[in-house]
Amino acid sequence: MVLASSGNAAISAACYAQAAGLRCEVATYNDMPQVYAQALDAFGAHRHSFDDNSGRWNFVAEQANKPGYLALTNFHLHALGSAPLAVEGYKPIAQECLEQGGLPDHVVVPTARGDLAWGIYAGFLELFLQARQIDRLPRIWVVEPFARLSQAQTEQDLGLSYPGQTDQFSVAGATLTYLQWQATRGTQGGAVVVNDSAAYAARHLLGSYAELCAAAALGAVLPLRQSEQIAAQDHVVVMLTANASRDPTWSSS
Repeated sequence: MVLASSGNAAISAACYAQAAGLRCEVATYNDMPQVYAQALDAFGAHRHSFDDNSGRWNFVAEQANKPGYLALTNFHLHALGSAPLAVEGYKPIAQECLEQGGLPDHVVVPTARGDLAWGIYAGFLELFLQARQIDRLPRIWVVEPFARLSQAQTEQDLGLSYPGQTDQFSVAGATLTYLQWQATRGTQGGAVVVNDSAAYAARHLLGSYAELCAAAALGAVLPLRQSEQIAAQDHVVVMLTANASRDPTWSSS
């Protein structure tokens, strides 16, 4: 398996690869936090470091063309999303939402590539709406640390790079995918920018050991409420995607 990731996707892929006895090659940024690098080493992944996104993607493209390799992430623009089988695996989250709390009005998702957001959208659509078990879709909101999808929607170009600086390392990439655009457009949701200061405030309010980008999902609820896109009586599901065990910002928050 080969992928480009400097965050949680890399560690997850390495863990599954080790369990299955597969080789895992990860193209990361040179400034990947040491605690993430140590986790990849512990799971036996082979790390390849690059200065920028083009270097990572060129490596993945080269490896993906070799016999016996499966690319888990996209490696060219315009980007569709990650490997289909991996993205499909997120669909049962829709079932969990229904079983544990009923049909939500909104689902708020911290987002890098948007795989999770699309999987939740597709789960509600394909498993339940098309089966006529629900009569509507929840609105999907993707949370980003700086303007990516929100900027692309204005410029109407998903194929550009939208770089920015953030402490939310797991979602710090400069690119986006068609899948996250489809998840928000298909549910009349959208993109919400939650900067680092708002994410830190949300983590303090949350009072839990959450990774900064995960806490940012809670930080998105306030501006959505203030803009009246979320009503006072609405049922909102906030996805907390990771704890802070490897978050380099945890000690400073």
